[in-house]
Amino acid sequence: MIHNVKILFFICFFTACSSTEQKEIVTAGELLRQAAFYGERLQYIPALDTYQQAIRLAEKDKDSLALSHGYLEMGKIYRYQSLKQKALQSEKKALSYIKSPACDSLRLELYREIGDMYTLSGQADSAFHYYEMAGCRIKQRYCNRMEAIKRLKLY
Repeated sequence: MIHNVKILFFICFFTACSSTEQKEIVTAGELLRQAAFYGERLQYIPALDTYQQAIRLAEKDKDSLALSHGYLEMGKIYRYQSLKQKALQSEKKALSYIKSPACDSLRLELYREIGDMYTLSGQADSAFHYYEMAGCRIKQRYCNRMEAIKRLKLY
């Protein structure tokens, strides 16, 4: 009888433990960190996929900061892959989600990134505009970038 009670107890215990299994809830922030992990290891395809998942989740949650950050990081990956137009589109989309004054540092980073993309594309006027909006030392930064581009074209 005692043996049967122990068996019954273990069956109930294992059944109870297995039925309380909860589904893990993933947040946009966790997905952004996972994507950054992939990006740091130069695993761009999984990084882009994970950023897109984070963006979809952030859209559901209406999290404009996560949306901006996701699009910014995707733009950086596109730049590393020499996909200038995609990078520019992604960074401009990131900029469109920044509405809060609390995001000024992210906004300035985006202005610099967009300025860099225009510089790499040889569009000096547009680059100048975004560097100016970022408050960069335009002459020093712009001239150094233009000199670097000229040198690259010479080699």
